[in-house]
Amino acid sequence: DDCDAYTLMRLSDIIRSLLVTYSDSYLIYFDSLAPHFHRLLERQRSVSDRQWSLHVWNDIIQYTGETSFRYQQYFLQRMAESVQDVSAEICEIASYGFGVMGMYVVAETNSRSDDNIMATENAIIAVTKILKYNNSKIENFNKLLEVWLSWLPIRESTEEASYVYDYLCDLA
Repeated sequence: DDCDAYTLMRLSDIIRSLLVTYSDSYLIYFDSLAPHFHRLLERQRSVSDRQWSLHVWNDIIQYTGETSFRYQQYFLQRMAESVQDVSAEICEIASYGFGVMGMYVVAETNSRSDDNIMATENAIIAVTKILKYNNSKIENFNKLLEVWLSWLPIRESTEEASYVYDYLCDLA
């Protein structure tokens, strides 16, 4: 229903504004909304419901960083399933969410330590695939590309490194 979609869009905008303004401090109020946004991700829900729920979860991830992972039981599995959804919009939004998560993994202080290097490089590879296959849909693509370049080189994930270096060649 168009009215429901409009309401969810506006609610998403309000939540984003609150996150931009208050970051983690807003989450105490979001806690009561989390189960509702979880239900909006159910497969039988409309594309619009799932779309706006994913937008909210992406904003939670983007504006609260690793603190957002306390909600992973609400979004992670369904976001992963959404990457292969029949709706291109849903795939795009879910992929963006994984890209944002990947950026936080790479930005961690100890991301290049022996214990974390494989996770970090896998996150870089995931972001690479998003940049390669969904770049027309990414806001601030050039800025993200600049950040991505600063993450190179890939040294440990030799099997997957070809994705990164193939994309680097594509850019030339």
